[in-house]
Amino acid sequence: MLLIAGLAIIGALRRWWLPLRAAQRGAEAPALVEAREWASALGPRELSTRGATSLRWQPAGACVEVYRLTIATDDQPALTEAYLALTGEGPRMQATLIDAMAVDGPSHPAAVDASTTTASSTRRRTLHASPFAVGPAAPDLACRLRAWDRLEDLVALAWPKLPARAVRVGEAWTGAAVEGRCARALCPEPAAPGWSCRPWPWRERLAGRADDRADDLALVVSDWDDGHPEGVRSRREVLVAGGRPVAVRLRTEQPGQGRRQLELRAIDECRGRALAPGDAEPLAHVRARLR
Repeated sequence: MLLIAGLAIIGALRRWWLPLRAAQRGAEAPALVEAREWASALGPRELSTRGATSLRWQPAGACVEVYRLTIATDDQPALTEAYLALTGEGPRMQATLIDAMAVDGPSHPAAVDASTTTASSTRRRTLHASPFAVGPAAPDLACRLRAWDRLEDLVALAWPKLPARAVRVGEAWTGAAVEGRCARALCPEPAAPGWSCRPWPWRERLAGRADDRADDLALVVSDWDDGHPEGVRSRREVLVAGGRPVAVRLRTEQPGQGRRQLELRAIDECRGRALAPGDAEPLAHVRARLR
C-alpha cells in the first residue's frame, strides 16, 4: 500500500505540481513582464500572473469588426496603412482590406474622407476560422521586413495559433509553422552536410490573464528567431478578448537591414467592446465601404 501511495504521489507531482511550478517561474520571464507593461498601458484592466484561462478563437459574427494597422520602420514614422474589416457566418469570414484613408488621426479630418480611397484599394477574401487558427495566413511574416500579401500578413499577425484549451500563465506551446521565404533564407547555397533548412515554428506563451474569472482577457507573447546569434528576431504581443484580438504589436529586427513594428488595434464596438474616442468616424466610413 505504501508503494502504491508513493507512486500516486509521484504521478501527481509529474502531472500537476511540476508543470504548475514551471508555469509560475515562466510567468516572470523578462519578455512576459515587458508584455504586461505594454498591455497595462492600453487599458485599466490588470492582468494576473496566476491561474489559467481557456484560449480559443471565435469567428466574427454579424457585427462588422474593424481593425486599424499602423507600420513603423527605422526610416519612417508610424503611419496608418490599412483597415481590416471582418464579418462572418459560422467559421467562414469575409475579410476586406481597405487602404488607409489619407492621414490618420483625430486632428486630421481627411483621415475619415472616404473619397480619398478608390475601388482598386479594396481587397476581399474569404477566411476560415477554427478554435486553433484563422487562415489563410502568411507563413513567412516572422522573418520579413516588407509585406508580400498584406491581407495574409494581417491574419498571420493578429491570429497566432492557440491551443484551444485551458492554459496556465507562463505556460508555453508550439505555435504556427514558419515557412516560405524564411526557409530559403536559412538555407545556404550550397547547403552544408547536416544543415537543416527548415525553420522552427513560433513559440507561444501566456503572459497574463484577467483577474476576474468572468473576464476572458488574455495576453499571448510569441517569439521566433532564425537560430543565428546575430540573425532575424521577431516578438509579438496579442491581447485577446471575446475570442478575438483587440491589440497586437509585432517587432521584427534584421541586423544590417533594419527594424519594423506593426500594430493592430480593434476600433469597433463588437462583442461588448467600448468604442474609443476618435474611432467612431473611421469606423463608420470603413463600414460604409462594405455596403
